Amino acid sequence: TVSGNLVATGVGINDGGAALSVTGTTSLTAGPGNNIGLGTSGDSFTGAVTVNSGKDVTLNDSGALAVNGTVSGNLVATGAGINDGGALLSVTGTTSLTAGAGNPINLVGSAGDGLTGAVIIHSGDNVTLNDAVALAVNGTVSGNLVATGVGINDGGAALSVTGTTSLTAGPGNNI
Repeated sequence: TVSGNLVATGVGINDGGAALSVTGTTSLTAGPGNNIGLGTSGDSFTGAVTVNSGKDVTLNDSGALAVNGTVSGNLVATGAGINDGGALLSVTGTTSLTAGAGNPINLVGSAGDGLTGAVIIHSGDNVTLNDAVALAVNGTVSGNLVATGVGINDGGAALSVTGTTSLTAGPGNNI
């Protein structure tokens, strides 16, 4: 348990398989070629998790997860709701999100996030995505989907939305 903020720098960062609890913000710097593994059930991040650098990043929060920063590989994020805290999230690879069927996902960044690979929604209620590049989104949304990108597609996989779907691709871009 960290009662306050956690600043971790290393050639790769992990929780060793034991639950990690941080009551403040979490700042992680693993280097663009090194992985971050904080995916143990019971991990808890009260404040935002900022990935300053990391390749493949796995985060599991027992509560709502706020994640932002730069991931040079894939992001796997699990929480009782997922958001970017209003700050930029940039992911070069795929972004896999599991928020639970009754919890929202809001990745909108300050001017749109940079989600280069496909965004896979494993579970999420009302989902809002604002991507500053072309957006590929698929998976299962149990509520409404609001998606903005410079073009929008499903990445070749199924997209299921129980509620309404609102898509904004910008003029001259395909959906």
